[in-house]
Amino acid sequence: METQSEIEQLRGNAENLAKCLHALLEKIEELERKRGDSNGKNGCELKVRGDEDENEKIVSIEDNITTDPVTGLKKRTIVTERVLTTKTFHSLSLGDGEIAKTQRPLTIGKVLCSAYQSRAVKVDARQLNQIETELISGQLVVTNVNSAARPDIHPGDTITEVNGETVTKSSQIKGLVGKLVLTLVPAPIHNAPPLFYRVLCDYSSSTDENGCKWLPIELKRGDVIQVMSEDGKFTQGRKINDLSKVGYIPSSLAREKVK
Repeated sequence: METQSEIEQLRGNAENLAKCLHALLEKIEELERKRGDSNGKNGCELKVRGDEDENEKIVSIEDNITTDPVTGLKKRTIVTERVLTTKTFHSLSLGDGEIAKTQRPLTIGKVLCSAYQSRAVKVDARQLNQIETELISGQLVVTNVNSAARPDIHPGDTITEVNGETVTKSSQIKGLVGKLVLTLVPAPIHNAPPLFYRVLCDYSSSTDENGCKWLPIELKRGDVIQVMSEDGKFTQGRKINDLSKVGYIPSSLAREKVK
């Protein structure tokens, strides 16, 4: 008998609690509407068709009764949920003149930056004796250029064609004579030697008495370079944020390896 009385009391408490929660939600909604009205008076208000309708409010109450397997007592759980539907916004048509004013061009200037544009250079076949190449991912990448060579071929270039013929291996550039037309394009970062350094001080080949004048490079502290090749005197590399910036960098320049 006492148990039944306790159950009735708990049920009454639960119902009262549900009513209190419902009233509290209504109060919150009322305060939110007042705040929205206040903000609308003080600020700039954007009117969109359909905004006049208030958000639809759906309140659902879920009532579950479970029995504790140990004590045998029944427990009643009431879940109150509030669902707010979003407002509908309508697209507004613009005339051709308005579209022209608001649209921005897809590209400004060149479609591709110079770092990724292919170039055709005319060279004497003997210049190919002044370079070293490495086959990386099926592409013939120039890794070393003699400092006495002409400034036509750069470290980091990929030789894609010779006289219009596709090049896929180093034997295709051996034993050639006469004038040649090479198609060159800077190798993507992942298609070049995977060795990187961060320089720890500024460097300018233009102010370096021993620097390579025909292939100048400017570096700032913190720049990361990708190394094509190196010896005891120079590192031949390029800046990873601009693959067209390639040159001879003193091997003694303060730097740290980047993994």
